[in-house]
Amino acid sequence: CLALALVGLGIPHGSKRQEIDRLLQLPLPYSSKQGLLAVVAKAGETIETDILLVGLRELLEAGKKERWRLEETHGELMGWIELFAFSDRPGAVIDALDLVPPNHRSPWNLRRLLNSFGHSPHGEALNTLEQIARRDARVLNEYEWLTAMRKLGTDAVARALLEHVCDGSLAGGHGGIDAWHMSDYLADFARMF
Repeated sequence: CLALALVGLGIPHGSKRQEIDRLLQLPLPYSSKQGLLAVVAKAGETIETDILLVGLRELLEAGKKERWRLEETHGELMGWIELFAFSDRPGAVIDALDLVPPNHRSPWNLRRLLNSFGHSPHGEALNTLEQIARRDARVLNEYEWLTAMRKLGTDAVARALLEHVCDGSLAGGHGGIDAWHMSDYLADFARMF
């Protein structure tokens, strides 16, 4: 049933919120619903944050016995985390990250999450990207963070990037964003705004 729904929701359609809600209520583990939620997000629907938190907690509990499910190569953990960008409360990803084992919170492990926020339709995306960077300033050296900011493409993003340059937090350095690229990005924003 869910496999057929994944195909159907991948085809352009009108509002299917009632059908999606019924599928999410099926008495199945949330791990089997993660693919459905990803397709729902791609279709432009908003995901309820509470569903994501339940799915994440279910995975973390299962990961105590099946450690492979939390490994980066498996992708299941970040599959849940990146969906917060398409939820009704994207900022809740900060609380979700607190649930994740510390070895999975390093900036390079968050690249999928950072990338997803570049596609977030939610007005809270910029604030959430900034909160993620405040939690660990090394995130500012991740190409995906800057790319996500650029994709949001608002004047607020331009101001935030300029503030980071002025306060030295985007000063570059080893692994950081180089000055040439940053000046190019800021010039693009200056032309737009």
